[in-house]
Amino acid sequence: MKDLGNQHYQYDMNGTKVILSGNNERHGVISLTRPEFNEEIVQSESTFLLNIYRLTSRGEFRGLARKEPFSVSNANESGITLQFPQTEVHPLNMEAEYAVHNDSVIDLTVSIEAKQELEDYEVFISSYMHGSFEPYVILPIWPGKEADEDMLLYKVEDQPLLKGYYLYFPRDDKAAHALFDGRWIDRTKDQRIIEAVAGPMYGKPIAIMSNGHLSIIQMAETEECPGTLVTYSSDDQSDPIYRHHATYFSLFGSDLTVGEKRQTRIRQVIRAGKPDLQDVLELYEQFTKDSSVQSV
Repeated sequence: MKDLGNQHYQYDMNGTKVILSGNNERHGVISLTRPEFNEEIVQSESTFLLNIYRLTSRGEFRGLARKEPFSVSNANESGITLQFPQTEVHPLNMEAEYAVHNDSVIDLTVSIEAKQELEDYEVFISSYMHGSFEPYVILPIWPGKEADEDMLLYKVEDQPLLKGYYLYFPRDDKAAHALFDGRWIDRTKDQRIIEAVAGPMYGKPIAIMSNGHLSIIQMAETEECPGTLVTYSSDDQSDPIYRHHATYFSLFGSDLTVGEKRQTRIRQVIRAGKPDLQDVLELYEQFTKDSSVQSV
């Protein structure tokens, strides 16, 4: 680990370089480079991967995590930990631990402790990638199917039915409803912050961005992931949805009582080449079975 100053920390492993940041301008993974891809994977100098983004509860946008006070409580050879103390708009203590396990795997563990009762509290995680990367998700081949052999690797592409909308893949009906319960409305303008449609239920809470040379596979724990949201690939490079090249994960999404503690993880795995369904499912099984990291 190399301390770059301004709460930036660099990790070099086998030609892979990761920079983690813990300041209010950008936090999370602010730089990622790999030998297989000679450009910066993080989209721009103002974006990031695995960033703590929107904080919402039932019918209400509460705030942006980066605009609330937080600090780096620990930085070492394996990663950094951010502490978000209780505030008026964010009435709970939150910890975000970024662990760089090796040149392919980064885990983000989010822990919360409620300081007041909260309804359907949700922490949104965002990632924005290089313009060559296109989105994939894991869907069941038929509604209600859950077995691995019934999963489909689906590339999300522009089409007239979806044009202008982000694609939200919920875990269940309750999660689908939360997208439209008012938490995504700007009350000062009385209009939606983003336009999104709820697609079929996800097969696994996995979002993938790939350019054929490199695949970034992000995954969450089903019990604490109400939904994933992605952009689409497109030939229309002026399309603002396409230009985001983004993945988003909703975390928690359930009622909290005073003093209640919850914790969940997101894992990001880098693979060379195009995404392969069987490989992705095996990575997910490993993630869900074991809190430690094996060689991938």
